[in-house]
Amino acid sequence: MRTPFLLALTGVTLSLGAVSAAAGPAWGPPGWPNQPIDGGHPPPPRIVLVDGQTPAPDSMAAMSARLDALHLVASDSFGAMTRANEAAPPKVKEEKLWEEQAKPLGVRIKALESDEAINNAAMGPLNVKIRQWNADCAGHPLSNAQDAVCGDRMNLLQREKAPLDQKKLEIESQVASVMKQFNSIQTRWQTLDRELTALRGQYDAARARFDSATSEMTRLRVVMHDRCDKKPTPEAMAYCGQVDWDGAKRGLPPLPANPPPPFAATRN
Repeated sequence: MRTPFLLALTGVTLSLGAVSAAAGPAWGPPGWPNQPIDGGHPPPPRIVLVDGQTPAPDSMAAMSARLDALHLVASDSFGAMTRANEAAPPKVKEEKLWEEQAKPLGVRIKALESDEAINNAAMGPLNVKIRQWNADCAGHPLSNAQDAVCGDRMNLLQREKAPLDQKKLEIESQVASVMKQFNSIQTRWQTLDRELTALRGQYDAARARFDSATSEMTRLRVVMHDRCDKKPTPEAMAYCGQVDWDGAKRGLPPLPANPPPPFAATRN
């Protein structure tokens, strides 16, 4: 009685995802920090007059102080957008370089899949012979003559099976090497993708603060200009000379003349 002959094992399951920005949340290590570039400013304190009273919100004193606070918000927000735009392009460039390095790995995987298919096709007929040998020779008593015949058949099967098993091991080794390279690229790409997402969020938040601040500055400028242009009250006169009608009090640095550019990180 002989021990059953093991079938030739088919298959190395190959799978390599495309390196793409559309890959979504699969890219990137969990818990990537999303800290804003700019710390921002706390809300301005309440305005208190010399006599200890808080001015009315629509008073010239309150609007003048509000212009100062909004100027800081707009200036800081513009700086945050600039820093995000400076940080993003190098990351986009590196991301594209990793994508280019991943492309040949995809081609290599396709070639290995072809090799695997050829090897599997050769294993199919061999496994038919092995199953027949197991039916004829394994699990039941044999005469001396039958045992000799089964031994010869087994030797032939082993010689046929050996190169296929060797080819399978070679494919597995090459797949492991390719996947190691791919995983290294994927890890870095994940990090860059998450960093760019964080930068975009920081830019968008800063842009919203900038737009909100400059819009309110424009509104206040119109109100204050109107009060100073018409018969100004003594309270208005105290502030009309302090305000340049670009929305900022004299002595504060000017805001950029041009509007902030759009976010610089684009993926083609």
